[in-house]
Amino acid sequence: MGDLFYSRDTGLQGRGGVGGISRSAGINDEYAALVGAMFLEEKVAPFNLVYFFKGDSIAHHKGLDAQREYVATLDAYVAGMFEAAGGEEKLLEEYAVIALADHGHTPLLTNKRRYIHLGRILGEGTSVGARAGFGPGVEVVAVPNGRSALLYLPEGAPDEDREALVEKVLSRRGIDVAAWSDGEWAVARRAGKELWFRPDEGGDAPRDAAGRRWEISGDPTALEIEVLEGEILYGEYPDALERLWGCVRSERCGDVVLSASPGYTFGEVSGKFHVESDHGSLHASDSNVFVIAAGLPEGMEVPRRITDVAPALLEHFEGGPPTLSGVAERRVS
Repeated sequence: MGDLFYSRDTGLQGRGGVGGISRSAGINDEYAALVGAMFLEEKVAPFNLVYFFKGDSIAHHKGLDAQREYVATLDAYVAGMFEAAGGEEKLLEEYAVIALADHGHTPLLTNKRRYIHLGRILGEGTSVGARAGFGPGVEVVAVPNGRSALLYLPEGAPDEDREALVEKVLSRRGIDVAAWSDGEWAVARRAGKELWFRPDEGGDAPRDAAGRRWEISGDPTALEIEVLEGEILYGEYPDALERLWGCVRSERCGDVVLSASPGYTFGEVSGKFHVESDHGSLHASDSNVFVIAAGLPEGMEVPRRITDVAPALLEHFEGGPPTLSGVAERRVS
């Protein structure tokens, strides 16, 4: 929660407030917790979202042990919000609570070999960084994003150019998986193995844990997938088919998507690199997160995936503006 409003003096804003400039950008945990507590105490809204940012930053710069220590601080923030609502039992009489992380973290190697410099790998004719784009002499645009990266080819580039690009990057240390879209299929390649896949709507193809069926061709072990009695079982790359399909079919996706090996990172689009840990790849350590839920209404299932949260909330509040017994009619302006 950043500075969402100024028309009311909360005692938390301005120079005398908490968090300084980072607060106004919505990245101060103490401010988020205090405003969240205020909302719950005054019952100004039937739905509240509180995001804690600092744990991610601590993991990037100080490591996972330091992040775990910070969880005690977050626990105190949550306890303060519960207390403001009248205590745990009172809160759960009026609200359902879902707590989850938005991603995991993978420790990086302790030497500079952890950094994958796409500009050096792809060489002359590559544009990398915040101002990357096609222009005279540019053959590839590379966009690093932590432990994943997107590679763009000029519009209309032949498939042979993409193949050459994939072979080049997969031959280098730290680059684990390359994926792309080919016609009506998505393709993933790793360790010389290749898997083609696409959703099978209404068919009898193998299905994943979320119930979606997938037509697959090639070697499932390219993504450490096992198909057993019609069920798709994931290994090191959780929900890989759904995640890669959604990525490569996006209009903004690159021509090739890269996922880094454990211990490695492509860095940020700014050109900087994190030191202790990073995230963004297909690996389980980046992908698996906790979900804790309490007080859910009958018929509402605990979300299995981050992408299930928003649909679950929309379904719950379907039929008009959400209402809650005891919630004040006034709203914070």
